[in-house]
Amino acid sequence: MLIRELNNKKILLWGLGREGQATLLQLFPKINATWTVYSDTELTKDELKFLSEFKDVFTISNNALLACLKNIDVIIKSPGVSLYKEEIIFAKNQNIKITSSSNIWFAENPNCNVIGITGTKGKSTTSTLLNHCLLSLGKKSVLVGNIGKPLISLLGTNQKYDHIILELSSYQLADLKAKLSGGVVLNLYPEHINWHTSTESYYKDKLNIVANIKSSGFLVSSKEIITKYISTNLETTCYDDDEFQISGRNIIAKNFTVSVPEFILIGEHNLRNATAVLCV
Repeated sequence: MLIRELNNKKILLWGLGREGQATLLQLFPKINATWTVYSDTELTKDELKFLSEFKDVFTISNNALLACLKNIDVIIKSPGVSLYKEEIIFAKNQNIKITSSSNIWFAENPNCNVIGITGTKGKSTTSTLLNHCLLSLGKKSVLVGNIGKPLISLLGTNQKYDHIILELSSYQLADLKAKLSGGVVLNLYPEHINWHTSTESYYKDKLNIVANIKSSGFLVSSKEIITKYISTNLETTCYDDDEFQISGRNIIAKNFTVSVPEFILIGEHNLRNATAVLCV
């Protein structure tokens, strides 16, 4: 959904954490809309103070949510709001458009070079490592998403980046509509079942990253995930196949060896994360 499509709409901003606040900061001045804010938990003093800076933004309590939804055109939801919640399903049945700040950013920026990184474990480490490597190579790179700042906060800058490194949680991936230049899926273990309702839904939502990679893009993942869970025509690389061996503090590839004696992250799993970065 493009920003201009939000003009003259009745918008429910669901969630006022870091991403919700960034969404309001970016979109409120750009469109003429009616804004209502809802949070699953009671708004804190800091959140109420934040809202006081915005004229004519309404808030509603929990028991008023369903009534409110009958008069809403668009929900911009924070990642923590499950797509499987009863109220979200009700909203879909009422033909209310449901989007996220990340989806709005991608609609506005379809040609940016964004690399998405996910995995049950290690995504923050790997995202940080990749961003650090790119900066060390003199590239203009920025780390956003589940770590760092919300993606939508980039709307307020004129900075042009060579690479945007986007850490993605399963919550963000479940309804992502993006055009990624590439993606990394480190691993899959059952997690966040309450949000996703089942292990199967969690895996499906997590692997939605693949459908959001451009046809010209790439995928880096483990041999197990690529062979067991993914069917794709994308260029794929297994970061843990026989071409990459871990020996002590060395990553040994077919044509080169990377020695990381000063690597401060402990454990072979972190060397595997570093191997995934090298594959990118």
